[in-house]
Amino acid sequence: MKNTVNNLFTIVHPYSNPNKDFSITINYPIWITNDPYVAKVEAKRVLLEMVDTYPKLILAYSGGTDSAFILCCIRDLVQEGKLKSDTIEIVQGTFNANGIPLTADRKRATLFARSLGFDPRIHEFDINERWLEAQQFHHDFCLSGPEGLVDIFQTLWASDQDGQVIRSLPFNRRYGLNYNEDVFRYPYHRCLWDLHNQVNLSSWDNKIFSSFITPFHLFAPNVDRSPFEEAEKYESTSYPVDADGTSLNSKFSGDGMALLDKYFDKWIIYFQCYPEMTRILGKFLTIDWSLWHHHSRKLEPSYECMRDFRRELILHSKFKFAEIKFPDGRPLTKKDLVNYEQYF
Repeated sequence: MKNTVNNLFTIVHPYSNPNKDFSITINYPIWITNDPYVAKVEAKRVLLEMVDTYPKLILAYSGGTDSAFILCCIRDLVQEGKLKSDTIEIVQGTFNANGIPLTADRKRATLFARSLGFDPRIHEFDINERWLEAQQFHHDFCLSGPEGLVDIFQTLWASDQDGQVIRSLPFNRRYGLNYNEDVFRYPYHRCLWDLHNQVNLSSWDNKIFSSFITPFHLFAPNVDRSPFEEAEKYESTSYPVDADGTSLNSKFSGDGMALLDKYFDKWIIYFQCYPEMTRILGKFLTIDWSLWHHHSRKLEPSYECMRDFRRELILHSKFKFAEIKFPDGRPLTKKDLVNYEQYF
């Protein structure tokens, strides 16, 4: 089996050492990329290298923009004759609780995959049936942070598959190397792709990783959301209203700006490369916890245990972060990007 991974990062997980240390070391140089189409070229290259590396590959497809971008790349490779349509199995993951769907955009995700020529296999995952397993996973791997539970379920979903599962977790602007921060830090719960039978496309090597380091990512300030906050506070009539004068959609507008701050840098890349991805624009919760609460209350007393565990994570568990450092212990900063001086 040919191994083409260049080990861009060396991750020390808290569970792997008695002091529960968490560290990430970067082993290769990275740089700024101003051409959005480079990401498509690199992603297609990485997919072909993965095919040469693993005997069976499965795309963890959710219908979100990260997995949809990979699906578009696979579609291209099939059309170019470089892959067969079944070389990488497309498996759509959907989460439910006692049969009640908790993934709001599941139907849209299936339709988008079919529009590209794929009929994804649907793999249902009932989180209530796997709750004790999730709690044990949380304990065994020393996880922390309110969002960690979703990542645990996604990892357990991946462990159910019979091949190497492709995921894509591009680093988020809120974790550094941005307008306000020179360093780059990463939370532990976002490094679970380093465990079990998963492989992260966006950190396969320094070329694909650097294709997501754009000038926008580094230098764009956050949106000033104060007008939206004021409009919500005073129910401004500048927002649409119904026949009774009730303000509509103001919460969506404010939340929408927050989503732009969080995801717009990679959306720019994705939609430039594949305009058809605008069909799936928007971010839906992987697990809609309001639906889960509503439909799981009848599971007393197990519901109380599950609810209390999640509440403890949200209220009292803090993210465990690690600054990305070089082997000599020096933190990675913007100025360490190979071509930084060309842009600043």
